[in-house]
Amino acid sequence: MHCPALAIRHLSQARSLFLLPWIIIMIFGWSCGDTPRLVTGPRGAIDVKPKVLNLGRVFTNQDAVGVVSIQSVGEKPIGYRAQFTAPAEGFELYGAEGTLDTQEERELVIRYESQRSGIARTRLMFIPDNSAAAAIELELIAETTATPDCEDGSGCTEDRFDPTLQRCIHEARPFLCNDFNACTEEDQCADGICLGVSRNCDDNNVCTDDLCNSREGCVHTLRADCDDANPCTIDSCDPQEGCKHSQAPALSPCVIEGVEQCVAAAFCNERGICILADNLPLDGTSCDDGDACTEEDTCNDGQCGNPSPVGNMQFATNVGTLAPGAEENPLIGTDGSIYIGIVDGVQAVAPCGTPTWTAEVGTPTFAGAVLLPDRLSVPVDTQIIDIALDDGRTLKTHNIENALPVLPIDITATSRVIDMAARTSGGLVISVERRQEGNDEIEGFLLELDGPHEVLTILSRWSNQTVSRLVIDEDESVVFVLSEGIAGRELLTQHQLVRLGIDGVVSGSWSTGQLVAAQNDIALGAAGEVLWTIGLTRVQRRGTLSVLAPPSPTLELRATGSPIVFGPWVITQETNAQASGGRLIARTFDGNEAFSIPVDAIAPTTSPVVDQRGNIFVLDATGTVRAYDSAGAPLFATPLEPQPSSVERVTLTMTPLQLLVVAVDETVYGLKGVAELADSPWPKHRRDLFGTGHR
Repeated sequence: MHCPALAIRHLSQARSLFLLPWIIIMIFGWSCGDTPRLVTGPRGAIDVKPKVLNLGRVFTNQDAVGVVSIQSVGEKPIGYRAQFTAPAEGFELYGAEGTLDTQEERELVIRYESQRSGIARTRLMFIPDNSAAAAIELELIAETTATPDCEDGSGCTEDRFDPTLQRCIHEARPFLCNDFNACTEEDQCADGICLGVSRNCDDNNVCTDDLCNSREGCVHTLRADCDDANPCTIDSCDPQEGCKHSQAPALSPCVIEGVEQCVAAAFCNERGICILADNLPLDGTSCDDGDACTEEDTCNDGQCGNPSPVGNMQFATNVGTLAPGAEENPLIGTDGSIYIGIVDGVQAVAPCGTPTWTAEVGTPTFAGAVLLPDRLSVPVDTQIIDIALDDGRTLKTHNIENALPVLPIDITATSRVIDMAARTSGGLVISVERRQEGNDEIEGFLLELDGPHEVLTILSRWSNQTVSRLVIDEDESVVFVLSEGIAGRELLTQHQLVRLGIDGVVSGSWSTGQLVAAQNDIALGAAGEVLWTIGLTRVQRRGTLSVLAPPSPTLELRATGSPIVFGPWVITQETNAQASGGRLIARTFDGNEAFSIPVDAIAPTTSPVVDQRGNIFVLDATGTVRAYDSAGAPLFATPLEPQPSSVERVTLTMTPLQLLVVAVDETVYGLKGVAELADSPWPKHRRDLFGTGHR
């Protein structure tokens, strides 16, 4: 059959003019083959990838650039033009119109310039010049955030934000500074540390002993050799005539050696002799029983108030189930308040044991919590929550995942905070571990939260390594233990010590070789050195390493917990897995053993505490707090009641009120100590917080 005849046959069968246009199409569109088809000719079309372009975080007064790909996917060239279908919000497209050859792919640049804080979104429509082809829509997203305040609190660094690296830079500068030591003057920065010249306190008076107190400055006291041991004389010294002893006025109060307060009163008689008063009532008169948790002490039957003996259990406060890591990091405020993590959040306990407030923020990872002068910063899941010290209200919340690199859409991961440390400015350095689900890939990050606690940025990043322990040293450098794989001190794995020094200080950054250990910790010395407990290693500020005690090849005999620096000594608790006991060991900085104290049933992964008089306190494996004087003589042994289920990683610390504090199971214990906590090297050790925030 011929094609025209076929068309005429179909036309004759048409029942209305409605079908006429379609019949005409069939006449000219069908081929003369066996199968009729519709003839359209070559077509053009476009495609854009990706359909969503997220430029991520953009800091104030910075811009960001992204690329999209537009492609001709039809059978002939096609033109296009692009237009925003919503307010542009700071986005700009380069190459908004053009023509693509057949199958051509072209990259188009999209620039974003921040106009306001917050998330900016808009839509861009790519419209082909072929009306038969579909338009393609592209969604654009960017987040503008404030540029971080990079102030680290050190007067010896120039702090700036690098938009290319997207992190803070701290560079040493030879500025004038203030070391906040009243015994130095002409303070000036040297390699990032503020150093001063020792102040001359000589007052040219032979009658005074000239001393200097780091808080008060020069102190001039009457020479001790002018004391005639008579409480009824006023001892003085004349620069020309020497010592003078004038008689005190009659009835002046005096003290007779060996006679305690509330037992008898004494006064000077007319002849300048200190005598006991006869029948002088003392009951009801004011006195001081030496207990910070008692008020308005008065004499009663020859005793002042009701003073507790050293080592007495002052309080045992139930706070509920502790949060993970809470027992190894009780935080102590400047007033002696105690802050401890519980499963619901954070519990505050007054200096003498009374609960005050509870912050219900979820279960924190309290081993990484940090105390600042005005707030408590606590990790909870993927957030860091700032809590007010006065009433426990939430001040700010920061999501760590907002600072981490975006993963591909088909990969999910879980993140957690491992440890945190504070800068002098109040900013935080944060160790984060991110583990991908479905495989063993682990990433470790150090994040930095600026001083005002507004912006999180990445400080450094590692593949299959994490920071298990973190401190900030005297020039605001970051010192940490870098561990292979999962951060957990219970794992037998490779560890190395790393220091990220400030820019401009030669040899300020270094790392040690890797060593195998199941558990290790670090502390800071007075000269900026780091003490590391795989064995016991001392690494000086410029990276010079010396071994004070080698690690055991079997790791059975090893230092446990963090070392304590006290004067010329480094004190560690060491346990022997081969036996039930252990010992406290004090070593000098050249590795020589100064003294050791045997301790039965020493607890693993705990640390000693030293007070200002050199008394040493430990928590043994039975849950007993033991005290020894500087010569090793026992002072007291007070068991915690009820006996704790475990004391592994339980930290013993001390408040400004001379109370020893332990948090274990569901209880915070307070025991009466002997003297105040010893001054630690700056920055303070993690258990010597007192509101400074340095750990």
